[in-house]
Amino acid sequence: MSPDFVPNKKELINDITVGFLPKVVRVPLVQEKNIECSPLVNPGQKVVEGQVIGEAVEKDYASAKIHSPIPGVVKDIVSCTFPDGKFGKAVEIFLSGKFSFTGKRQNFYDSKSYDSSSILKMISDGGVINTFASRSPVSLAEQINRIKQMDEPVLFVRLYDEDPCVQTDMVLSRTYSEMLVDGIKIILKVLDAKKLVVATSRQDVFIPAFVTSKEELDEEFGVDVTVVNINQYDYPAGGNREIASRYKKQVKSDKSVTSIIKEAVFVDTVTAISVSEAVSYKIPSEKVFVHVAGNSLKSSAVLKVCVGESFASIAKMCGIERKNIGRIIVNGYMNGYAVPDIDAPVTKYVKSIFFIAEHDIFNKADSVCLRCGKCAYVCRSKLSPYVLYDHVINGVKIPQQYIDSASLCSGCSLCNSECPANLPLSQIIQIVKEKKYER
Repeated sequence: MSPDFVPNKKELINDITVGFLPKVVRVPLVQEKNIECSPLVNPGQKVVEGQVIGEAVEKDYASAKIHSPIPGVVKDIVSCTFPDGKFGKAVEIFLSGKFSFTGKRQNFYDSKSYDSSSILKMISDGGVINTFASRSPVSLAEQINRIKQMDEPVLFVRLYDEDPCVQTDMVLSRTYSEMLVDGIKIILKVLDAKKLVVATSRQDVFIPAFVTSKEELDEEFGVDVTVVNINQYDYPAGGNREIASRYKKQVKSDKSVTSIIKEAVFVDTVTAISVSEAVSYKIPSEKVFVHVAGNSLKSSAVLKVCVGESFASIAKMCGIERKNIGRIIVNGYMNGYAVPDIDAPVTKYVKSIFFIAEHDIFNKADSVCLRCGKCAYVCRSKLSPYVLYDHVINGVKIPQQYIDSASLCSGCSLCNSECPANLPLSQIIQIVKEKKYER
């Protein structure tokens, strides 16, 4: 891991800053992977903060609903570009009226009085998205509903960020520690898990519940707790395969890493806190925490902003002029991606925003594979990315075992960073994993 990507002590963030309220939001009707919701509101209709404005009507109750982050009037159902470059529909709302949650003290409702089915519905109705893998956001309720059918489901919680450049989960694990613990307990209950694995970074300031003895931890959560210490800067260290591998080695499990992953739900700090909000405070997921940084800013911060607020609005909030922004990177330098449109709206899966100055952009046009082997050398999963690239792009026939090996990819994108030809190797491997090509 290059030291240029690792934040020094002066750059570490210690608190959350609440962003300014936007005058208008465009809430995308796609918040989880491959699920497009239908609008439940019409132009001219008044809405209140937290009102359901979209849901996947063709899916079951476990799909996450979409809510209005502000009170106001629906201007229109518009088409726009999303942060991931895809094009789709969004509900455009103009701010007016009183808030239901923002700026008001919220009551706490003890989840012990609810049964698992009721909690699962609250998580779905609250629109909770699991952002553990920010490139593949999914409905947490639907994920739990699937994994709880396993014989011995396990809950994995990561308290640091997948990308070592990002600080969102790390900051929230300190500042929202009580809600984090509450969210973990709620997920354990609805998952009916008997094991909890907590992945922490040596760089973190641990929350009180995780610095006590194992016996006290087991008693606190009512399950068998294993704490796995991982250096988040030893990239890749935040994916489910890396964490499961470390856990397997620590407890000397006979199960394969793949089997451990199939029988577990992996969540991050953001997701656990969202569960606490949805169940214990009746607040739906309509705001997001984002680490805002980059060489266009004097200092970085973790902001709490509305879902549907534009990147342009957030840049203005931070005192950055549009003309000075060369590129916007979402969800980290290592496995994030460039936002194609500064007016694109923020979604639930956006966890960091890096504003890069125009003068620091250099030519990264791709060329042809040099067959240097650097991508294979750096791959932690022992893949041969250039072979898969030739297969998809050039139609080269390869043995089936190479194709099957794509399932081992963690999506860390180290192959991309090492490729001197700037080839989109990680993206190609993802295409092979999802079998979205014909040969």
